[in-house]
This record gives sequence, structure tokens and C-alpha cells, in this order.
Amino acid sequence: MEPLEMSTCLKDLPPYSYTSKEEYSHKLQTLKETQERLYQERVQKNKEYALKRVMELTAEYKKTELDTQMKEKQAAMTNQLYVSGDPQFFVVILIRSMIRMPAKLKKICELFRLKKINTLVMVRNNESNRRMLQKLRNFVAYGFIDINLLRTLVYKRGLGRIDNKAVNLTNENIEDAFDGELRCIEELIYHLHYGTEYFKVVNNFLMPFGLNCPKGGFRGKKNRDYVEGGCAGNWYSEIGTLVKRMVD
Repeated sequence: MEPLEMSTCLKDLPPYSYTSKEEYSHKLQTLKETQERLYQERVQKNKEYALKRVMELTAEYKKTELDTQMKEKQAAMTNQLYVSGDPQFFVVILIRSMIRMPAKLKKICELFRLKKINTLVMVRNNESNRRMLQKLRNFVAYGFIDINLLRTLVYKRGLGRIDNKAVNLTNENIEDAFDGELRCIEELIYHLHYGTEYFKVVNNFLMPFGLNCPKGGFRGKKNRDYVEGGCAGNWYSEIGTLVKRMVD
């Protein structure tokens, strides 16, 4: 009877493959729960950090703006003119098709990452880029924007690039892309606005901004220069009026 009872007990036990699968599923579920908990803790930590940085950097922007206004008032009181420094970067918008564009100009568009109409990119304000913009001015509209419009542009239309794939500008994606050196959108904006040593890597991380056709149209011929009543060429600070109508 003992062998029979033992065989009956063995039959009642589940097969080894089943128990092994159950153990694996349990371990996998535990691992997923742990990873999810750690990720949520990371999200919360980054959210608190981002909020703190937004408050710090916006206060710095306001202080800089107030200092500029004060200098302008002081200059006006002495019948002088205060001129602020050159902008750190230009925004460049491709407003005409690249069809029938000369090969040299197509190469400049490639360097600037301009591939589609109504695409906006940022380029550093230096002698080399100014020369290229001068050659390309019949096909693009460019100028410089203030910090408020820059923040609107990045928050509304900004996308990052990781492994040549477009990603949303979440705090976690930014932290991964910059190995923890930058952790929020506001820090990206800061380095772009002030043209710091991070300008190049931040600009390369951001995808070209896809914009809409401007509300109400371009209000001028695209093949005519801005100073002649057209849309092409250097708009200086007035480019902001065009960008706003293309972002909204």
C-alpha cells in the first residue's frame, strides 16, 4: 500500500514546468512593480526639481529685463541711446520650396536642418552663419525672438531626439539624453537664450520645429525681401510677429 499511496501523492503534485512558470511570472511581476515604483519616485523628484528651476530662472529673466529697462531710462535721461548686446541666436524659417534651389543653397539648408516649408530652426549668431543666411535670404525668413516667445515655442512645439527618434520633452527624456546634467525644459531654454556652452548640444537634441501656415497668410510676397514689403530675409526683432501667428 505504501508504493500506491506515494504514486497517488505524486500524481496530485503539479508538474515542474508549471511551478517553474509560476515562479517566473511571480518574479517578473515583482520586478515590474519595483520598476514602476522607482520610476514614479523619479518622476515626482524631477517634477519638484523642474518647478524649483522654473521659479529660479523666470526670476532671473525678470531681473535681466528690469535691468535693461533701467539702463534704457538712464540713457534717455542723459539724451543717450542704450543698445543691448547682439542676440545669441537667430530663428530661421524656410518659407519657400527647395525645388529648383541651387545646389549650394540646398547644402546650406541641409547644414541648418531645413527640409520642409514652415520648419523653424535656431542657429548661433556668428560670422559664419550670418554669411550663410545672407546667401539663403531669398528662401528663408529669420530674425531674433525674446525669452517669452522662446519659452512658448519650446513648450508648445518642442520635440527631442534620442537615437534618431522623436521623443516628447519630458523631464525623464531630458535627463536620459544629457546624463543627468540637464533635467527639465526650462534648463534647455536657459542655455539657448544665453548661448552657453550647452547651446550646441541642446540645439542638436531638439528636433526642427514644425509650424503651421501663419494665420492670415504671410501678408507679402515670399520672393521679395522684407525691407521691400515681402517676407524673405532678415526681419530682425519683427520675426516674432510671424512666429506667433505660426505657433498659435
